[in-house]
Amino acid sequence: MDCKYIEIGSIKQYYKLRKKKRFKHINKHIRFTYDFNEYIPLDILKNVSSIIFGYHYDKPLITLQNTKIKSISCVCHSKYNQKLPSLQNTKIKSIIFGGKYNQPLPSLQHTNIKRIIFGYCYDQPLPSLQNTKIKKISFVLNSIYNQPLQFLQNTNVKYIEFGFYYNQQLPSLQNTKLKYIKFGYYYNQPLPDLQNTNLKYIKFDVYYDKPLPNLQNTNVKAIHFGIENGESLPSLQNTNVRYLNFRRLCKFSVPQYVKLKYIVIQHLYISADCIIDLNNTNVKYIKIYNYSRKINTNARLINSYNLKSIYFQNKTLVNINIYNKKKMIFKIIEHDEGYKVVKDLIQYIKYIVYNRHFMPYEIYNYIFINFDFHHNTLF
Repeated sequence: MDCKYIEIGSIKQYYKLRKKKRFKHINKHIRFTYDFNEYIPLDILKNVSSIIFGYHYDKPLITLQNTKIKSISCVCHSKYNQKLPSLQNTKIKSIIFGGKYNQPLPSLQHTNIKRIIFGYCYDQPLPSLQNTKIKKISFVLNSIYNQPLQFLQNTNVKYIEFGFYYNQQLPSLQNTKLKYIKFGYYYNQPLPDLQNTNLKYIKFDVYYDKPLPNLQNTNVKAIHFGIENGESLPSLQNTNVRYLNFRRLCKFSVPQYVKLKYIVIQHLYISADCIIDLNNTNVKYIKIYNYSRKINTNARLINSYNLKSIYFQNKTLVNINIYNKKKMIFKIIEHDEGYKVVKDLIQYIKYIVYNRHFMPYEIYNYIFINFDFHHNTLF
């Protein structure tokens, strides 16, 4: 039994437990069991502050007004699919819907709700977000939601995460508080102008192949690219971009006089080689990895004088084609041939972070012979 929640299988059980002294101080948090599907009396709703519904619960709630409830949650594949009562004059701050929920929401204006998470079946137009306290809206990964968003101006929304099937043109983001936006698998619409916005983080998925708008004079600091648009990058000069994540990259040259510091390359399930010319810029951290141990990636780094740390795993082989006087930190994770990499790059290594579980005896022995373990080698 959870230390914060009482698990309830029936209303009778709740009343019995509430009489016991040891439950009086924690009976404000209730988790209903998998099979629970009874109407919840008003006196229970008035006395609890958070409720988690089980898989089979699918009864309408009597009212949420004049109750102490602050949080309502449904388990992932919950069958709950009832219209919510009015949310005005309630204390509710967070709602998490289950997989089957697909009802139009009541008005969110003049409510205390700050976070809503929708399940995979939800595909209703959202009510107006103006004059609301909502800061975070999320759709689960496999969500079918594909409705156009209304204006985001004069709202408090800072975080939006879409699911697989969202593919609608965004409204203007100027004069909004939005800072983080994550798109799903099929999103492929041109972005609106990002100047005079608060947007800092953009994440695309596989199918996005549109050119990005001008990033100069924007607040954008981090971009995750899809597979198709990784090399169609606008100018980074006079921008605040510090972090780039590529799903697939064959060749990339970092322009001079930029603020970029972090580069991540994920080759998914594709065997590929990539050449990265760092042009002795301020890029300090590079992470290169594959999702599969069955493919090879050969990464060639050029002109990386200021590089401080390299992270690579699986069958990623790193070839540093430089004359670098500085030592670097290497993180070698789940790498079958890590000891060969260490031998090739020993003149660049400051210390090594290696997953001991995947460390072959050869590299374990080699490191202890060639490094001062107490000062230069970490595990």
